[in-house]
Amino acid sequence: MRRQTPRKLVCLAFACVAGILASSLNAWAASSAPGDETVKPSSRNLDLGDFYTTSAGPRHLLRLDGSMVVRLQTSGGHPASLARLIAADGPLAGYALDRTLDGGLTLLRATTSERRRQQIDSALLLEAFHKARRSPDVLSVAPVFLDPESGLARVPTGEILVCLLPGIAPQNYFGEHLAGVRRLRSTDDKFVLALPESTAEELLAEANRHAADPRVAWAEPNFLSQVVKQTGDPLFTHQWALHNTGLNGATANADLNAPEAWLFANGSPDIVIAILDDGVQLDHPDLSANIFSNPGESANGQDDDGNGYVDDLHGWDFYRDDNDPSPESASDNHGTAAAGVAAASGNNSAGGAGLAYRSQIMPLKVVAGGNWASDMKLAEAIYYAAGRTRDGSNTWRGADVISISLSFPQSAAVDAALQWAAIHGRGGKGCPIFAAAGNGASRWMTTRVRLPVGAMTGPGTYRFGFEYSKDGSD
Repeated sequence: MRRQTPRKLVCLAFACVAGILASSLNAWAASSAPGDETVKPSSRNLDLGDFYTTSAGPRHLLRLDGSMVVRLQTSGGHPASLARLIAADGPLAGYALDRTLDGGLTLLRATTSERRRQQIDSALLLEAFHKARRSPDVLSVAPVFLDPESGLARVPTGEILVCLLPGIAPQNYFGEHLAGVRRLRSTDDKFVLALPESTAEELLAEANRHAADPRVAWAEPNFLSQVVKQTGDPLFTHQWALHNTGLNGATANADLNAPEAWLFANGSPDIVIAILDDGVQLDHPDLSANIFSNPGESANGQDDDGNGYVDDLHGWDFYRDDNDPSPESASDNHGTAAAGVAAASGNNSAGGAGLAYRSQIMPLKVVAGGNWASDMKLAEAIYYAAGRTRDGSNTWRGADVISISLSFPQSAAVDAALQWAAIHGRGGKGCPIFAAAGNGASRWMTTRVRLPVGAMTGPGTYRFGFEYSKDGSD
């Protein structure tokens, strides 16, 4: 029994590597398109008083200049509708297609000349919104919001996430609108309310109305949020965080002492590590031997283990909602690398070695073909990883450790999922959860902790954690 502690430490410490080996983030220039970089608030970003209510108070949003998201009328045909919209004589002349996002959303960006015009006269951006909303080819249009706290972009999806207080029946709360409501997977108190034709202003107002209802714990828009992939090199000779030999002027032995830890333990096939990312190459020569195989499932088109997911042999794709969490494009190359840092096979004469190189990898795909993820799908993937069934009524094997080498804006839905995983995951023992912080830890962020009345003087144990992180500028 005494040898179990080092093994657990080795298996848990890997996730810190995914965060420590993070790529540097550069500010997103005003003329560039939404990508992997964070966005610096500037005078060109419009502050029109947009916000949504959180337990910590209003969370303010800026509008990114020269950007908008439209949902086109399907009856008009997507290519033809878009072509009419951005034609030289169209309502959005001066805009161009940037990319297609999840849920039928199309991201448009102003050309350089149009952006300069808007920077001189910000009213032109609002005028473009009004023109788009009057177009018969457009079902809805929304700004691209900037979350000043994270520096990441967020797009409203036409949905609201609502968490009801205990004892509040959804049929009583939603009433005649119940038909447009569905449960957030793996929960019985959180719901997704669809408002596809609402404007961004209406959506925020409706979310705030629900948040103010005394029967509601919290309510917020279901944003499609920009994520930043935090990456590391899986080849052991370059994994200085595992074993630093002092190459290229580095400080020798400034590392995790992985080889020393491996003398005691190197992971275990009984430990499953969930990788929430853009997919994992299941047949990768340095990963395939460690890919999780669900012991309660078989490929027969049925849900054998009763967790609500059919044929989830090797994890789940929450982006496409199917049982293949593999990469689907060349840009889906981050999850495979993150899995390698965690548990690439060791002593197999191939590639590198993961820190817990005998443990299993559970791929959970939440991003595909780009850098945007739904708050709702992130939350559902976390519940799955923690072993909560799809209907929220039971538990299944799940994962032992959750690794999220992504940066994305905070949301109450994801917070609730993380809290459930930390307390109830791993068969009630709680899942250790590790998330990448990136290299941009240059600013102080305050956190408010709410305690019951009289907590400071009443009986019981209260734990507070404080963490300090720094980058090269300190």
